[in-house]
Parts: sequence; C-alpha cells; structure tokens
Amino acid sequence: MREILAVARARGVGLAVDLVETTMAYIDGLPPAGTISMQRDIMEGRPSELDNWSGAVVRLGGDAGVPTPTHAMIYAALLPLEARARGELAF
Repeated sequence: MREILAVARARGVGLAVDLVETTMAYIDGLPPAGTISMQRDIMEGRPSELDNWSGAVVRLGGDAGVPTPTHAMIYAALLPLEARARGELAF
C-alpha cells in the first residue's frame, strides 16, 4: 500500500492522507481464510490480473522514479505461474 501511495503521489494522483491506515484496517477486519480473485486464479492455474496489479505498480513506479521493491518481488515471483496459465511457458 505504501508503494502504491508513493507512486500515486509522484504521478500527481491525490489520495487520502490516511489511505494506507484505512485500507489496512479494513483488510485486518476480513476473515483470515479469505482470498482475492487474483490469488484464487493463480492457485488454480488460471490467468489473473497480476500484470494489471503489481505489474502496473512496478511500471508506473519506474516511470516516476519511485522504487517498488515489494511489488517487483511479487511480480517476479508470480510471473512464471502467470505465463504458464496463459500458455506462454511450459513446466
């Protein structure tokens, strides 16, 4: 969330000052066993929104000169699974 906020600010997107805290409080209130659709897609070998989520944060951060090490790690770690789901890589 902090990386997203930093990228947004660097690109002139106005977000609430307490965005990270508010969002994390919401997430902390969700059921522990809950998952997001992207996670379910990746776990089930289906194409996901990985490029539109973490990939976009990495690209936009790079364009704005904002480091995004967490999103870069997530993207790099999951990209082979995404490529496999899209038929671009065989294991």
